This record gives sequence, C-alpha cells and structure tokens, in this order.
Amino acid sequence: MVRSRCLVAVCSILLQCFYSVTSLNSHIDTLKFVHAVWRHGDRTPSRTFSTDTANNESTWPQGYGELTRKGITQQYELGKWLRQRYDGFLSRSYSKYEIFVRSTGYNRTIMSAMATMAGLFVPEGDQIWNEDIRWQPIPVHSRPRESDPMLWTNRHCPTAEQLYREVVDMPEVKAIEGENAGFLSMLSEKTGSDRPLRLGDMWEIYDPLNAVYHHRETHEWPSWVSEEVWSDLQRLYHLYLKYYFFTTEVQRLRGGLLLSDILTRMDQKVDGELDDRRKFHAFSAHDTTLAALLVTLGILPERWPSYASVILVELHRRDDRNFVEVYYKNGTEDKVYPIEVSNCPRPCTLIQFSKRSKALIPTDWEYECGLKVWYELEPKTYLIMVGVLAVVITLLAAIVGSFVMTALRAEPVAIYELSSPMHPLSSRDTDEGGV
Repeated sequence: MVRSRCLVAVCSILLQCFYSVTSLNSHIDTLKFVHAVWRHGDRTPSRTFSTDTANNESTWPQGYGELTRKGITQQYELGKWLRQRYDGFLSRSYSKYEIFVRSTGYNRTIMSAMATMAGLFVPEGDQIWNEDIRWQPIPVHSRPRESDPMLWTNRHCPTAEQLYREVVDMPEVKAIEGENAGFLSMLSEKTGSDRPLRLGDMWEIYDPLNAVYHHRETHEWPSWVSEEVWSDLQRLYHLYLKYYFFTTEVQRLRGGLLLSDILTRMDQKVDGELDDRRKFHAFSAHDTTLAALLVTLGILPERWPSYASVILVELHRRDDRNFVEVYYKNGTEDKVYPIEVSNCPRPCTLIQFSKRSKALIPTDWEYECGLKVWYELEPKTYLIMVGVLAVVITLLAAIVGSFVMTALRAEPVAIYELSSPMHPLSSRDTDEGGV
C-alpha cells in the first residue's frame, strides 16, 4: 500500500512537471521573434555612505558595482528558464545566425549576459570542446555607456534632467517629503549626509543597504536599521520610481530609443529585411532600463525591477496577422506575467503597437535632449525640417503672389481713369462753376 502511494505521488509530480514545461513553451507554434531585456544579477553596492565603515569597498572582493557569485547563479538560472520557455523555437546549439546579445558597458551586465548564455546554450555534440567543462563562449556585444543612451538610460540628457527637477519640486512630492520629514532627517544623520535628504536621494541609502541585506552572512547589518526602518526605506525608494519617469517627455527620452529599436526590428522581421534565421535579440542592462521600457509600454511598476528580472517582447503570427505579446518575469520568481500594453489591448497587432508607440519615440535624441544645435541634426531630421519649411515657404509664396497679382490687376485701371485724355477733368468734376 505504501509503495503504491509513493508511486502515485511520483507520477503526480512527474505529470505536474510535464504540464508545467508544456505550458511554458506551448505558445512557440506561432512565435516568430523574441526580444529579451534583463537586469543584471546580484551585485556589490555602487558605493556606500560615509558612516558605514564596516562595509566599505575593501570588504567586497571584487570592489564596488561588480557581479557576485549569487548574481552569476541568478543569471545562469535565467538562461535555463529561457531554454525551457523557448526550447523548440531556439536551437539547442548556439548559432550566430539565430541569436544576438548586446550589453551595456559595465562588467556586471557583460558577465550577466555571459552567465545567461551559459544556461541557455549548454554545449552539445560538436560544440563540446572539453568533456570536463560544460560551457562555451558566446559573443556579447557592447559599446561605451557614454555613447549608449538606448540601454544606459542615465546618460546625460539636459532636457530630461530639467523635467525631473521640476517634478521633484512639485507640491505632491514635497508633501510626501513633509510627511516623512522625521524619517528623512534621521537618515541624514545616520548616514553622515552633508545635506538634507529628499525622496530622490533614497537610492543612495537603499543601494548599499540592499547589497548588505543580500550578503548578511559576510557583511554587517547596521544596528540602527531596524525592520521598521528598512521597511520605510524600501517604501520610499520604490515610491521614487513613480516620479523618476513621471512625464511623457521623460519617458520618451529615457525609454523611447529602446522601444524604437525593438519596433524597428520586428518590422524588419515581418518585411523580410532581417535574416530569416534570426530569432532572438537580447539586451543585458539595468533596473532603470527595464523600468524605462515598461513605462513606454504604459506600465508603471510598483517596485524597481529586482536582480535578474526580464521583459520579453514576442512577435507572433496567427491567421496571416502579426501580433505583439509582452511578458514580465520579476527576479528569481518562476511565474511570468502577461503585460497589457496601453492603447493596444490583447490581441495587440503589430500595426496597432506601432501606432501607439510613435509618440514615444524621439526623432533626434541628442537634439531633443539639448546636446546639439540644429545644424548638427541627423540627415533624416534635416529632410523632415526642410520638407516642412518648403511647404511653409510654398504656402507663403502662394499667399503673397495672390495678393500681388490682385493689386497689379487693380492698379492700372485706377491710373488709366485718372490720366487718360479720353476723360479730361471738366468743370462738372470740380467744385468750381457748378450748374
């Protein structure tokens, strides 16, 4: 009896696993292309505050801002999850024709991309180069972050920065700061800040504490950070996300380039302008990158994306029509959430997705950010401006021409009547010598 019960339990578990995997990749029959945008894995703090001497840079073996062993594991597991989801769509063997991976110019994002690829493409067959090492190098492309505003959304943009300053000075934000004045004052004192802390400064406190929180086995948790303090800090930090991308213009300047890149590639896939073998384009980036893309899709997340979170933008074809489906997987959770794109209810066609996205895509990012003047514009922008100017000039010329022609037609008649010998002035035409 016990043996039969164990057998039933084992069969039940196996069936659940089968249905789980089947449901995970059951949608691949209509799938044509995938964009994956993930945040890097767990990392060391970018920096710490002056009073936290117990967790300064010397306590982190790789220094500040670097991927940790936990982060490597998280990204490797993400790669395995992607393999489960897209197995049967993506080949088991890596192919340069099928996949392209791009990262921001940070060690942690490049390493995260490598770890994710290690989980996605475990070498098989002729790709096994060492029987003892089940890993293979897969190229990750990158560019300096100073020239990568598409993925590094903190790139200097005067227009967006000015708009953000205006947002944090709104009465609504100041009211929040007023309600939390005591807490903010305490944070300033405990962290040794040389200025009063505001809502937008929460990252500077949250980031180092969050790193220590995930590495409490090797690092010292500050005694003044109680559960209540940590909870309040997290609340304010995630509330700050609402105002970071508050205006449509900021969303456009911070997330519009990536939205444009994804949309352009899907259009190219549909129009046959992309190598037919290309199926997967990945971006290894940051929490700000994911948040910026989400807000351009009409989704304001309640929390900043955690380590190893991923956004999936899938292109499907059903009944001779192209559809866009967007999914979000938060951190190390196994569950993936479908996203309802604003102004494009499911099923969201590619045509409608393109229409609703146009207003969120910059024409010339550097110009709109105030980084260059009009005579440095891209040729495409020049053509648009010249075209508009030509239309305006043509209309003005037509109006002026019409006015001049009317005046010229009327003027000779008036001159002829006054000077013609056929109509000399007579006494009847004057006040002198009336009848």
